[in-house]
Amino acid sequence: IGVFESETAAPVSFSVQWLNMTRIELTKKDINTQNPLSGAVYGIYTDKKCENLLMTMTATETDGKAVSDYFDAALKTVYVKEVTAPTGYKLNTEVYKVEVAAGKTLTVTATDERVTGKVKIAKIDKETLAFKAQGDSALRGAVYGLYAKEDIVHPDGTTGVLYK
Repeated sequence: IGVFESETAAPVSFSVQWLNMTRIELTKKDINTQNPLSGAVYGIYTDKKCENLLMTMTATETDGKAVSDYFDAALKTVYVKEVTAPTGYKLNTEVYKVEVAAGKTLTVTATDERVTGKVKIAKIDKETLAFKAQGDSALRGAVYGLYAKEDIVHPDGTTGVLYK
């Protein structure tokens, strides 16, 4: 049989002081249609050159929104920049300066341009493989058609078919 002894101790008190926290809600849209875009990933940086990464936000959802984790509002100013563009869109290189406010969710709205392409046709002489025609013949005046193998849908996922 063991004996249990209890010592009396002075009461201990402590207080928890929570940091003033904040977070950022980002909304991503197509620059032309203003429809929301999913798949954009942004970084939050502590410097204007965006070299000191504080955190990477999750990718924007189908509503175009992503919300960061909470961070210390004592930073005063942070910078938000896209690190991954949505599929079918150009990377937005703009740096968004955000003045931090304790206890608030700060909002940033950003846009992306869709990737487009150009087709350039240069007609050459079949025999000489040169851009200059032989004799009295001409290479000008030809008309070409450009057709999509399948429907080309706008990458924002909402606008619909661009080319049939």
